Amino acid sequence: MKHAAVMLLLLFPGAALAKPPAKANPGAAPPLASVLRVRLLMGVQCVAQAQGKRDSAATADAIEAAFDQIARLDDVLRFSGDPSELRRLNAAAGRERVTCSADLYDAVDAALHVADLTGGAYDPSIGPLSTAWDLRGEGRRPSADEIARARARVDWHGVVHEPSTRTVRFTREGMALDLDDVARGFALDRIVPLLRSRGIARALIGFGGDQLAISSREPWQVTVPSPRDASSPAIRLALTNAALATVGPPGDGRVVDGVRYGPVLDPRSGATLTTPASVTVVSRSATEARGLAVALLVMGRQRAAAFAAANPGFGVLWLEGMSDGIHAWKWNLDAVSEEPDVSVLWMSNP
Repeated sequence: MKHAAVMLLLLFPGAALAKPPAKANPGAAPPLASVLRVRLLMGVQCVAQAQGKRDSAATADAIEAAFDQIARLDDVLRFSGDPSELRRLNAAAGRERVTCSADLYDAVDAALHVADLTGGAYDPSIGPLSTAWDLRGEGRRPSADEIARARARVDWHGVVHEPSTRTVRFTREGMALDLDDVARGFALDRIVPLLRSRGIARALIGFGGDQLAISSREPWQVTVPSPRDASSPAIRLALTNAALATVGPPGDGRVVDGVRYGPVLDPRSGATLTTPASVTVVSRSATEARGLAVALLVMGRQRAAAFAAANPGFGVLWLEGMSDGIHAWKWNLDAVSEEPDVSVLWMSNP
């Protein structure tokens, strides 16, 4: 699949300080109505900043409609907790073909595309491993036998989907799809047409590490946290009609019996990753950005660099916290800069 190059633009601070012209410019774009909204969605806070071509009430209504659509998609894609269409699929697809809604089928198709693109480093069929580790809950440490049994049921090649009938089946019982790693990105991708149809000219919507930027004017400034402290911004970049996803490091995971386990599972070993790094991916698709960030962390830095070289349509930022500061690698990204008072050492070799 070919991808258009991601456009990243840096907004220089001084540009905002320019004096306005003495007379109004008849060709200038009209001012936009700005709205900020927050709602708990997909288990975390979703924050939306939007600027609309209509009044603030219409802009707020557009954001609320987008939030409602995300909530509806959560009922489709949720792996654990309350019942969802995905959970019903997982319960039946090992025995029969299951007809899916357009939303669920498209999400499965998108996830399998990322699995194919990454050679299975991202694998949406990790459901048995997620359950063994209680990855989407409080967390637990499964035994070696439990991990081995779960691994035997993880294989994205065993997910058969038919576009003509929108059906999905598994080649053996006990398999299960866990789409949580791409669900938020998929929901963000799904709301773009809605927002544009309602006159939204600029919007930045996200769930922490997953951000979607829409802009017909200046870009949005987005920060990437330090791999040593998720509350401290380290790198700044600007997004124009693109998505960003950051995954890792292990500090974002769960503590079980005094041991911290990372938030990302390696589908090959069945273990959680301990890589002291974070990966940020910029893509036109929020679904791809998140899935690829997970996959590149699983691959490791050298393979991630090789993947970026072979796929120039994706921007990649790899950060590692070291004693002398943050070591940073960037591929297919030009306009990035470190935050003030942050020591970042830009590395040239993977």
